[in-house]
Amino acid sequence: MRVQNISNTQNFKGGVFIRSNLNPALEKTIKNSLKDINLGNKPFSLAIENPVKGDFLSIVAHNDFGKEDKKYTVLVHRLSQKPAVITDAVHEAVNKYETLYPATFTEKSKVFFNNLGKKLFEIITDEE
Repeated sequence: MRVQNISNTQNFKGGVFIRSNLNPALEKTIKNSLKDINLGNKPFSLAIENPVKGDFLSIVAHNDFGKEDKKYTVLVHRLSQKPAVITDAVHEAVNKYETLYPATFTEKSKVFFNNLGKKLFEIITDEE
């Protein structure tokens, strides 16, 4: 039996976007603090940037593909940009975004049916 591979390009997988204007030590600290955060099935992304003449590191959780502009920003002052503080700020951005903008029924059902479709596809294509 031949089964066609079905892909849904409408699925959004969250990601982390680090702007290139960070110094290398700060960028390494940020990447280390992001290791335990999984945005794979989240309906939002993180954008991390340091404005050119700014004293703050900006960590923004945002949903820019929907009809509404949903955004939560955490600012970290340059004097307190230590690994523990940055890790806490990233976790706060993710947790507060999820608290302020809980997943809608449509988003939850998309995740459920996509997972169900993947399991069914695995079962159908499993050759024993």
